[in-house]
Amino acid sequence: MKRGIPLALRVEARGLTATVGNASRRGCQLELSGLRLPALTPRSRLFLSLSGSDSRTRAALRVEFEVRWVGAPEGSGRRLGVLVGGRFAAASPAVRSR
Repeated sequence: MKRGIPLALRVEARGLTATVGNASRRGCQLELSGLRLPALTPRSRLFLSLSGSDSRTRAALRVEFEVRWVGAPEGSGRRLGVLVGGRFAAASPAVRSR
């Protein structure tokens, strides 16, 4: 039985929202949307602040995310979106476990 991992993602960029999907101990998929999208390519690095929804995982962890693939941008006008897949780079075993 697959268990989901509840996460909250805080994006430190104006006008950009992100949703985490397909999260695992090794990486995840991000759905980014906003008026303008960042120029990302494979090997780009993002710094994410991840936290869980219960008291044991509420404290945010700063995680380095290495982009492995970038989908084609979608949308037009006021809302653009793109899917990005990648792995958590240089995460300690304790961070991966949580």
